[in-house]
Amino acid sequence: LLIVLAAVLGACAGPQFRAERFDDVALVYGRALAWSDFAKAYQLVTDEKTAAPFDEAGYQQIKVTAYEPSPALPGGEPNTLKRRARLRYVLLTRMSERSLTTDEQWRYAEDEKRWYLQSGFPQFK
Repeated sequence: LLIVLAAVLGACAGPQFRAERFDDVALVYGRALAWSDFAKAYQLVTDEKTAAPFDEAGYQQIKVTAYEPSPALPGGEPNTLKRRARLRYVLLTRMSERSLTTDEQWRYAEDEKRWYLQSGFPQFK
């Protein structure tokens, strides 16, 4: 009975751990974007094995002024979450503020115990 109880409790702790881990990653990701630390944000949410190297030069003239994500919802597939985020930013070369809305698709990799931004990094234009 104790073995069965431990197995059930362990199974229940799994999704809770993933949710807490998502909250941690999402918070750090959001802070990195808010501070325009794109290299850190990119590193947090990409798979180092398959991701293209980060092109820091392409982001030097961008200053994020706001990052406003909606609450995360189940993504339709196991171990996925989705949310919409609105970003406001300034293009320093033009001194103009712009905004974009991005649909974020997050995936939890069981083998690495890590969340990845499956939908890709925001495309500032």
